[in-house]
Amino acid sequence: MRWTLRTLIAAIVIATALLCVTVPMVTHAQRKGRVARCAANLHSLSSAQEAYEAFYGGGLDEVESGSGYWLALTRHQPPLLDASTGVLQCPVRHQADRATDYRGPARPWGGHYSDELVGADCPGNHGPGRGGNIVSVYGEVVAVGEDHRLWRRAEDETQP
Repeated sequence: MRWTLRTLIAAIVIATALLCVTVPMVTHAQRKGRVARCAANLHSLSSAQEAYEAFYGGGLDEVESGSGYWLALTRHQPPLLDASTGVLQCPVRHQADRATDYRGPARPWGGHYSDELVGADCPGNHGPGRGGNIVSVYGEVVAVGEDHRLWRRAEDETQP
């Protein structure tokens, strides 16, 4: 069988069209996977705090609020979180100049309301204007856009 120039060009066009369709789908799926890992990180932070509270009967006293609260969970003996696993970094867009990419509770852990938000992505983790994940006092993680009311609440109820 002889390949003509026309057949070769047709094969190249078909292959290019398939690539143009496939590459954006793969990129989108990878981003969704990173956002899901980010949500799992926030859930792990909340679960570690719940474990500390259940075992010791209260919130962590070393740090009052902010992202330092999550860092304190990794320094506790025995450690409640292993920082080397990347649980403190957002896999979507890690900011190298920060020890953690997540905002912590705005006030000491004890006495939070049932609907209070205790953690969130730092602004810009998921890209400009995209919002991020937030976590409630019960460990429920929700992905919201920057214009969502929960994202605005997270800015008030959490701090870097």
